[in-house]
Formats: sequence, structure tokens, C-alpha cells
Amino acid sequence: MKLYKYSGTIEELAVERGRISYIKLFDVTDFDKAPTRLEVFGALSEYIEAIESTDAEERYIKSDWYFDSNLYLYRIEIPGSEAAQHRAAGNLRPAGLHQDQQAGIHVRKRNLPLGRLGT
Repeated sequence: MKLYKYSGTIEELAVERGRISYIKLFDVTDFDKAPTRLEVFGALSEYIEAIESTDAEERYIKSDWYFDSNLYLYRIEIPGSEAAQHRAAGNLRPAGLHQDQQAGIHVRKRNLPLGRLGT
């Protein structure tokens, strides 16, 4: 399966029936780049909800978001510290994934993966 990449931050999110249903990404460093809207399920939805309700560094850092041709979010790569990695590991649960979804949150330090978190 081919995954597409968008670099940016969450500009908007929608909550339906008590869970995040979609996010809208925007790149504040490039106003000519169109925003994109992604469907979010399961563990990634829970992680985003937990981060967006705090003042954690991951909320403000331009991250890489990977999605398929159906605009389903599959993976997030966050440049950050080991503290960010531990927060992500604590919030990510494998239960409730969309069918065939491989949830993953990667925390990078100087563009090198520190490790894969999730299922």
C-alpha cells in the first residue's frame, strides 16, 4: 500500500459521538501549500485527543503525517525528545484500530527514528 506524506500541524479537529472523526492539517511555514483533511481511527485518534488537550510539545511541532489514498491516517513522525516518545507510548493503545490499520507514532531526533511506538 502506498502512503502519502504531509508535513504540518493540526489546525482543526472534529469530534463526533465522543471520538475524533477527522483532523485538518496545515503547514504554517508554507501558506501556498493546501491543507489536508484526514480520517482518524482507533489508537491514533486517542493519541491525538490526548495531545490536543494538553500543552505538550508535540502539539506545536511540525510533524510528518502518513495517509493512504482514502485519506486514512496511518502513522505520525514527530521530531522530538525522549520525553515525547514516553508520552506517545503511554497514550497509544492497539485496541480499536480501523480494519488493517497499522497505527504508529515515531519520534525522531535529528531526523533519525528513535523507535516505533504502537502495534
